[in-house]
Amino acid sequence: SAYILRKVGFSALELSTIGYAPLELRQAGFSAKELKVVGFTAGDLKSADFKAHDLEDVGFSCAELREGGYPASEMKLVSFEAIEFKAAGYSAAEAKEIGFTAKELKVGGYELGDLKRLGYQQWELKQAGFPV
Repeated sequence: SAYILRKVGFSALELSTIGYAPLELRQAGFSAKELKVVGFTAGDLKSADFKAHDLEDVGFSCAELREGGYPASEMKLVSFEAIEFKAAGYSAAEAKEIGFTAKELKVGGYELGDLKRLGYQQWELKQAGFPV
């Protein structure tokens, strides 16, 4: 098993080269950081049950997490800014689901119309700096 091979000195790179999958490597005790260094993508590591905040901690970008298949609902514990969510392609509705305020969405580049459709009250939009 990958666990035994790791214990006798095989690296994550060596084990991935001979065909071990990210989940098997994680179960053998390799960290997200070790697997990222080997070249696994955020999507590969998602398949190994790593959480979005685990991958943010080792340097994956918001865009890489989105490309890796992390939906907004799994991004609540990450610390990216609204502008990074917008650049990664998350919609205003997804960004609101994550917990961003109207003001943070405005600073992030989301449009007034998007926020109105999401049900923000006029006072919230005014407080955020939109001309309403």
